[in-house]
Amino acid sequence: MYKPLYSYITLLVLIFNSGKASGEPVRFTEGSVLISKYLEIYEDKSNNLGIDQIVNAKGFQQSKQETPNMGLSQSTFWIRFTVENHSNRSLIFLELAHPLINSCELYKINGSTIPRESIKQTDVFTNRSVLYQNIVLNLRLARGSTTQYYLKIKGSNQVIFPLILRDQENFSEYSLLSESINGFFAGIILVMVLYNLFIYFSTRDKSYLFYVLYVLSVGLAQIALSGYGFKYLWPSFPGFNSVSTIWFSGIAGIFAMLFVKNFLQLSERWPFGIHILNLNMILYSSTFLLNLAGFELLSFRAV
Repeated sequence: MYKPLYSYITLLVLIFNSGKASGEPVRFTEGSVLISKYLEIYEDKSNNLGIDQIVNAKGFQQSKQETPNMGLSQSTFWIRFTVENHSNRSLIFLELAHPLINSCELYKINGSTIPRESIKQTDVFTNRSVLYQNIVLNLRLARGSTTQYYLKIKGSNQVIFPLILRDQENFSEYSLLSESINGFFAGIILVMVLYNLFIYFSTRDKSYLFYVLYVLSVGLAQIALSGYGFKYLWPSFPGFNSVSTIWFSGIAGIFAMLFVKNFLQLSERWPFGIHILNLNMILYSSTFLLNLAGFELLSFRAV
């Protein structure tokens, strides 16, 4: 007659433990904290599981990397972590310092409610709650409280989780530093483009034109990779942003081959080398076709 009571107690224990993270909570005080070692990660290869199923799922793996790298994958990854707010601030930001993500959803476990904040690759840039080149989410964590979170991430190419907690002051300082460094980089690229473009118009040597186009393409690829392209150059075109890194990288490769072919005068000095460069250009061009056909992962590998 004690079996029903025993089963009921066992069920309550399982329900209580199913929503509890076994990982160590993050004790946030101030500044910034890289929380990689506090994460528990679950890979959903089916891409079909929802938050109700994940909360009760088994198989979460403790992160052992400084920056968890899942490699080239199209799986959905669920990340579980708990934050204890020991700071004097309730405004705490969670930054995913890798902008090339298909979608990101934050679930805050708070009693019977599960609020959600979502950022998707199809959203225009101005839809973000925090207008920043990387994905930034506001945890809205009261001072002195402890809250568990689930982060759902779907990557399109390489999936990396450099997750950082920042307070408002640290976030503002880091944003200013990042803007300065990337602005300096963009300035160098612009100076190189204008200088060599001036030489091209003076000499009419195609080598300088191909070099200008190569440098410009490399610069745009890096700007797209860092998220600044979406922030400043094409904020209303999320579809283009999702392919910009691959496209600009492929274009840079093609112009690099044209520059080498013209600069080394291969048609006169080594005619066979032209076939090698033409093959490389065909391979770079194939990345566009693969991407347009929907083989995003394969086109990324090809680049």
